[in-house]
Amino acid sequence: MRRIVVAALAASVGLSMFAALGSHPARAATNLVVNSSADSGGTCSGGTCTLRAAIAVANTAGSSPTTITFASSTNGTPIALTSGQMDITATAGNVTITGNGPGSTIIDAGGQTNRVFQVDSGATVSISQMTLQNGTLPVPIGNGGGAILINGAGTVTVNNSVFTNNNGGIQLGGAIFNFGGTLTVLNSTFDGNNRSGDGGAIGTLGALTVSNSTFTGNSASGEGGAIFSNGGESTVTVINSTIANNSVTGGGSGNGGGMTAVTGTITVTNTIVAKNTAATGANCHADGSATITDGGNNLEDGTAPGSCGFTTNAVHADPALGTLQNNGGATPTLAITKSSPAFGAASASTCAAAPINNLDQRAESRNAEFAGDTACDIGAFEVQGATTTPTPTPAPTASPTALPSPSAGSGAEIGGDTTGLVIGGIGAAMLAGLAVAVGRRRT
Repeated sequence: MRRIVVAALAASVGLSMFAALGSHPARAATNLVVNSSADSGGTCSGGTCTLRAAIAVANTAGSSPTTITFASSTNGTPIALTSGQMDITATAGNVTITGNGPGSTIIDAGGQTNRVFQVDSGATVSISQMTLQNGTLPVPIGNGGGAILINGAGTVTVNNSVFTNNNGGIQLGGAIFNFGGTLTVLNSTFDGNNRSGDGGAIGTLGALTVSNSTFTGNSASGEGGAIFSNGGESTVTVINSTIANNSVTGGGSGNGGGMTAVTGTITVTNTIVAKNTAATGANCHADGSATITDGGNNLEDGTAPGSCGFTTNAVHADPALGTLQNNGGATPTLAITKSSPAFGAASASTCAAAPINNLDQRAESRNAEFAGDTACDIGAFEVQGATTTPTPTPAPTASPTALPSPSAGSGAEIGGDTTGLVIGGIGAAMLAGLAVAVGRRRT
């Protein structure tokens, strides 16, 4: 019987070892550090590592995730692209590119005939803490996206980044064109991007979610000064963002200075859409079957219901925005003050939920920052109060208990010295008894 058990155990162990030998463990992540601001050269194998070389390595990683970061020695020196756009292919798998902040890591396409990144179908890319600027696609180059093109079913997440002075040519999206993929934008600023067609900042034919972000100074000649959505699969969600001072400059249909939906739906919540300009629909425009859906607690300047049609807990007034500047945090913002009608007028439940999580674009708290603040603010910026440290209440000082004055017959002689000490009201008789007891122990 023992031999049978031992044989069975050995067979089991052998099968387990065989299975282990035949298995393929997950490949380890590849971590690359860009240490050169040049656009070419290097292999990232122990010497010089450029961003272009790092992406080339990522494109061969397959199922292994790749993380690309930047050495501090590259801070402040723009990476000027001279060899065309950088392609992130489907074979790259998951790629995370993290800069050292928009003021430190700057990718400059140089105004030449190329964008910064193209992300192919099947790739998943996260880009954060950097500036992408001066991408240009002159007429008649198509496909749009002066900074990023999502070419098919790719997935791109942009966080804490700045897109400025990108030109998408005649197609969609001065800065980003989402051509059938999934795009998520968080805590980012789009400023001064433009398009000879539609979507001065972003054009999308796929899923787009924008939160805690600022769009200002973007322009298009067709429709959608900041955001343009088209295609039956286009579903756009905008939460706690500020879309202001964008424009449609004519030469096309001239619709939607802030945003335009041709088909599909744009749902807007806790967002400022104001001071945009266009021939039709200064702030918003929806064509045909498309809809601009009011998610509640939005602000649009002008008279209700405005071009966006906001009605649910809506505010129709000038938001009194400041100029685009560094108000703290990684990216520039348009500040409001406590006198703005956007102050305290947002939905607290939306602010508390993901992706806002009670933080504004600068990662400042949206949760009761000072006395009297009971709700979060509409837009990407949250007013902060002066932080005061309450003065601690002093701990009470114990007062000594007054001892009664000795009375006749209650005094105690210790060692022949009459001190007049009264101990807890103990009389001379009790002290005498104690002395007797001590004397007995000594004998």
